[in-house]
Amino acid sequence: MRICCFLGEWRSGGIESFLTGVILHLPRDARIDIAAKRIGESVFTAGLKAMGVRFFELSGRSHSLKNTKCFAELLKNEKYDAVHLNIFHALDLIYAKIAKKYNVKVRIAHAHGAGLQGGWLFWLKMLIHRISQRFLLRYATLTLSCSESAAKFVLGKAADGYVKNGIDAAAFEYSEQKRQKIRRELSLEGKIVVGHVGRLSSEKNQAFAIEVLRELRRFGCNATLLLVGEGDDRDKLYELAEQAEVNGAVVFYGTTEDVCGLYSAMDIFIFPSLFEGFGIAVLEAECSGLPVICSDGVPSEAIVCNNAVRLSLADGAAVWAERMLEMLREPKARKSQSTKILAAGYDISRTAREMTKYYAGP
Repeated sequence: MRICCFLGEWRSGGIESFLTGVILHLPRDARIDIAAKRIGESVFTAGLKAMGVRFFELSGRSHSLKNTKCFAELLKNEKYDAVHLNIFHALDLIYAKIAKKYNVKVRIAHAHGAGLQGGWLFWLKMLIHRISQRFLLRYATLTLSCSESAAKFVLGKAADGYVKNGIDAAAFEYSEQKRQKIRRELSLEGKIVVGHVGRLSSEKNQAFAIEVLRELRRFGCNATLLLVGEGDDRDKLYELAEQAEVNGAVVFYGTTEDVCGLYSAMDIFIFPSLFEGFGIAVLEAECSGLPVICSDGVPSEAIVCNNAVRLSLADGAAVWAERMLEMLREPKARKSQSTKILAAGYDISRTAREMTKYYAGP
């Protein structure tokens, strides 16, 4: 099979983690290319290239009419059997139309998003989104989604199939050795480490996590916020931490290939997203045995273990901080939850087998 996996931007986020896991578990004879409007630095690129995965950057910009022209040229030259569109909004269904024009037999529209960023053009973006659903969805031969909320938002209907965002559960098991090593390296001994993993961007809402940190410290908790990830909001978040007078208690770690060990170093995990198609970091944190507190913008499908709770952002940072302190006071030994994760079907090898069938078509 010759497969083209498309996404808007290639970086080190959840969708890149999902695709990497799938590709690593596909049959050896599958030929995989990744096409993105823009390709940035990613912890996943080197390993995939070593496997023979090719990367094609379209225009190099997220919003450019050249993207569709470049994609058409790619499909014309490469003759793919399947195109796997990993999309966050319906406008990108235009790539399914292009794939049909170039006789790609299997055209998968895979919904991963559950909302659009706000701003003064929000109403216009939503209008374009709805129009695209109506006129472009027909060009997909198969619709998939990671959650019901993602299907409803991106597709405007139930998906043909729901694919669980599986993980390598064994890799995310708790390690006391890694915990002690990383906490020493980051000078976190004796501190309550509030962890977060995700792209530093407005929809991930790390600004709220900084507010919660301020409340935790106001309650007398010696807490540090460990932000793992990069993004356009880094400087803004640094300024917010300074304004909240907690900048000395926020660690901007950046991206890493060993995010698994960082979960072990944390004491509690916070994920206050405005909206999420799924939120794979929540699943990873649960697997590591962390108590998890996330917003109700995270779909219920991501809550697999009893160590995770969802709260409304409208409750405010103080309520979140109080709930976190309650969770931290609960006398529970840290224990990996990989068995529960696998029992719930979130196994990346199982996910890859499903995707292999979808790529092959009817």
